[in-house]
Order: sequence, then C-alpha cells, then structure tokens
Amino acid sequence: MVSFRRTLALLLLLTALDAAPVHSQEPPPAARRQPPADAPAEDASDDGGGRGVRLPPVPDGQPAEILAYVEKISDPAAMPRSTGRRRYYKRKVAAAYAEAAAKILAQVKPDDPLYLEAVQLGLDGFATLKALGEEKGAAAGRLAFARTLLDSPNAEVARMAKRVVLAAEVDAVYESRSAEDAGRLITDLAALLVATKSEARSAQIAAQLASDLEMLPDGTDAARRALETFLPLFAASEDPLVRVRAEEGEAVLRRLSLPGKPLALEGTRLDGTPFDPRRLAGKVVLVDFWATWCGPCVKEIPNLVALREKYGRHGFEVLGISLDDDRDALDAFLAEQKLPWPVLWSGKATRDPLAVRYGIRSIPCLFLVGRDGNVLSVNARGERLEKLLAELFPDVR
Repeated sequence: MVSFRRTLALLLLLTALDAAPVHSQEPPPAARRQPPADAPAEDASDDGGGRGVRLPPVPDGQPAEILAYVEKISDPAAMPRSTGRRRYYKRKVAAAYAEAAAKILAQVKPDDPLYLEAVQLGLDGFATLKALGEEKGAAAGRLAFARTLLDSPNAEVARMAKRVVLAAEVDAVYESRSAEDAGRLITDLAALLVATKSEARSAQIAAQLASDLEMLPDGTDAARRALETFLPLFAASEDPLVRVRAEEGEAVLRRLSLPGKPLALEGTRLDGTPFDPRRLAGKVVLVDFWATWCGPCVKEIPNLVALREKYGRHGFEVLGISLDDDRDALDAFLAEQKLPWPVLWSGKATRDPLAVRYGIRSIPCLFLVGRDGNVLSVNARGERLEKLLAELFPDVR
C-alpha cells in the first residue's frame, strides 16, 4: 500500500508555502515553524536562486533507512523560507525521490509492499520535477523509469508503467503534428482501458489523445476513430465521472462525424428574429463559432473578410455564431468591426444549443458546408480553408 503520509508530504511540498497569498506584513515570530536542528542548511552566501541549499545525499542503507530519509526531507518545516531557495530545494527533493526509489527497488521483490510504494515514489519524483519546470529531463527520466517496469510481475505496477509510456506517446503524437501513429495508440489505449476497467487515469490519457488529434491538421478522422473506440469503454466504467466523459464525448463524436452529412442550422439573429437557414440554400457557407473575448477568433476575422470579399459574389457566405455572454461587448465589437455577415446569438454563451449539440470545446471552430447543405470540413481554418475554397471555386482568381 502506498504510504498516505508520503503522498501527503509530496502534496505539501508542492503547495504548502507557495500557495499562501503574498503580503507585506510578516506573521509574528511565534507563528513560524522552525526547521529541526538537523534540517538541510541554508548558505548565507546564497544569491537568492537557491544554490546555497544543501540536501544530504540519499543513503545507501536498507529500505527503512531510505524511507526515513524521504520522510525527513519531505517535511515542509525543513524547507527554506525564501522563494528562490524553496523552489531549488523542491527540485533537489524531487530528484532525491527518484534516486531513493531506484535504491529501494534494487533491494525488494515485486511482492514486497515496499515495491509498489517505491515505484510510486519514483514516479512522483519525476512528476514533481516536471511541475517545477524540468520539462524535458523529467519527462525523459520518468519514461525511462517506467519502461524498466513494463514487464514487472506485479500487475498493478506494470499497468502504472504502461500508463506512463502511453501518456508519453500521446504527447509525442501531438508534438509531431501528425496523426500517422494514432492507429496503434488507439489500439493500445483500448487494451489499457479494458485491463483497468476504464479507471479515471487511463480514461484521461485516452481522452487526451482524442482531444489532441482534433487539433492536428490531419487528425479529424483519427479523432473520430478514437472516440468510436473509447466512448463505449468509458460508458461501461465504474467511475461516474468517466461515464460523464462518455456522455460529453458523444457530442464531440457527433461533430467529427458531420462531414458528408447535413448541418441543421438554427438560432436567433441579433435583432431577436429567428434565423431562416433557407437564405443560405445553394451557397457554400462557413459557420464560425467565435467570441469577442477569444483572441484567435478575432485574429481570424481579417482572413474571413478577405475570403468573403473574394468569393462572396460567387456564392460564398459566412455565418457567425457568437458564444459571448456580454451582449454589450458584442454590440460594441460589431459596431466597430462592421462584419459583413449575419451573426447569431443565443445569450447562453458556451451553452449555446448548437455549441452543446456539436461538442464545441475550443474556438474558433469553423465548419465549411457545401452547396448541397452537407458538411465538407469541421476544421476549416487558415490555409486549409483557403485551399478548400480554391477547390470549390476553381474559376475565381
């Protein structure tokens, strides 16, 4: 069983001191916790970055001795009071966690209760380093540590290691900006979901893959396949929060499945009258989910204005669906920008009925609808939109 005290100590290490609000008045001396006499010393010559903090080395003794060392360095009272030194101390402690874990694992067997605790200690150490900004080194160290555990005879440890490895592979897919390796990952994550009965940590990694794939230029089809695979497994989870994730995912899947299908447009114009979609019949229509508070949305507008000016007389139109919650801000923006296309506004912000129906989780989100009313793309932005319009209007130069 993983030590509750050690898990709590790590949480305190990350949050106890830095979470306090900054103010100029110091607490009275009696309210300060003094570090124990044998706590790591602070060097008076330190420059404020923390390099004067000294942490005792991880001992080479028995597991009990190593764990006692971990308990001591994890005590919030042992941390320096200055911000720079405290952050440096945390990094040193996190690195010590990983080293201590390796020393314990070299001495215990997989059926020893300390085995699982040491594995968690190592993973926590690398996770803390990452949270403190040691992004590349910590991620690489955590991945290397996890890979040594993939074939562990302890089934729980092997699953923990598999989660770490798959999470790293999900990150790699996003960083590559390509969905080329998504198929294998979808299969591997589905196997993990089955093995863990779709517990929350495994479900989070799977959901992250589906979300990341949506953001890739060539990832829409892969994101749809991922959701088609994962959502039934989420729905069967014993965790109610994972089952809720399945319900939310259905709307996203509905959106990603739109290409080749009609888009039912409805809503209210700014003057309060119902929008009549028949006005767009026979046109190529770009449906833009946006808001005035969304920087990327506003940045996209000049491109949309230019494209409408180029293709508008040939049968291209834009329809804005505002997710603003402040009507005054929307009116002021439109008065200044004078957008040349109709805008719908429900007053329900991100709970706009169309946004909810199609699982709009980030904006701008742009659908391109063909002359026949069927959706051509649910990711029509920037260069991709320009390419699609050039193909639809080949005679326009």
